[in-house]
Amino acid sequence: GDDSFIDHGSGHGVHVAGIIAARENGKGIVGIAPECTILPIKVLDSNGSGSYGSIAKGLRAAIDANCDIINMSLGAPSEPPAEIHEMIKEAAAKGIIIVAAAGNDAGAVNYPARYDEVIAVAAMDHKGNLANFSSRGTEVDGALPGVDIYSTHFHNGYAVMSGTSQASPFMAGMCALLLSYSR
Repeated sequence: GDDSFIDHGSGHGVHVAGIIAARENGKGIVGIAPECTILPIKVLDSNGSGSYGSIAKGLRAAIDANCDIINMSLGAPSEPPAEIHEMIKEAAAKGIIIVAAAGNDAGAVNYPARYDEVIAVAAMDHKGNLANFSSRGTEVDGALPGVDIYSTHFHNGYAVMSGTSQASPFMAGMCALLLSYSR
């Protein structure tokens, strides 16, 4: 009944969604899986801040909607409340693929990407090297493009952004293609 899912802030969510599913329009980009359907669930405010409570509500909404894949282009270095991990386990038990950004602090992999049930995605630069800002560690399951990524933005525009938040939707899009192929 409201527009709480709309990205009014940095354009982060619009950018991430475009990497996954932007459709050919003759002027911009085409996402990894342009035929997939995005269920936008906004859990952070326009400054990229939020609460574990809002993340838990977002996870619940995705699980209840029977989503195939949950992309979480977010993270924190400290472990969240057990409720978050329990919901991730529930989603995984239902066969939902969970993908998350490894983090942008050049340190250890952030949560929720650090959980075993989550595909943790680091960022690569244009030369195929791990980006200097990307979190790293044995928990990383893959590294995909995350530096100077061109994607959708506000008002039918386009922008360049960098981060593991941009690498994560590449993986989510690839998972969508593989899931579609297997069906």
